[in-house]
Amino acid sequence: MKRRLADSHHCPLGNYDNVQYNLKIKIGNRCGDAAEDQEFQVIPDTGSSDLWIPASNCTHCKSGTAKFKLKQSCSAKELGDRITFRYGDGTVATGGSFLDSVKIGDLTVDNQFLIQVDEMESDTHMKSDGILGLAHHYVSDGGSHGKTFMSTLFEEHKHLPHQFSFYLTGKSDGSSSLIF
Repeated sequence: MKRRLADSHHCPLGNYDNVQYNLKIKIGNRCGDAAEDQEFQVIPDTGSSDLWIPASNCTHCKSGTAKFKLKQSCSAKELGDRITFRYGDGTVATGGSFLDSVKIGDLTVDNQFLIQVDEMESDTHMKSDGILGLAHHYVSDGGSHGKTFMSTLFEEHKHLPHQFSFYLTGKSDGSSSLIF
């Protein structure tokens, strides 16, 4: 019997061979002729703090990934700062920063700091479009990044307890979840 707290929000996770879990997020608010939401599969990562997705002009981004089109979001506010980050597997990415709304499950945040990656210096083995960093900023980040997703989530949804958890089943049927 599963116990579900009234103030918890379950976000379904996809499972790739029990190695990489991913979740669907929607970024921005449609405007003009944009026919569909901009949806991405991202890896929830407890070891990093940035939320990034591939830009429409990304070089060396994995083929077949969803690409973000800034002009198709009426809520996007380009910040212009260039950000470069490195991961332990050797992946190096660079992109431009912006603010926009992000929807995960039934939760939406309105002013989330994001990076649209336009340059990857190495091939990635990710089975997703981008990364949703769930960690806090580290001193080594230099303080140049905007607010993390977790900071924005708890600032805009004050009723939520400041915690999250994973429920991992090891099944590929989507029964795993990230819970806020």
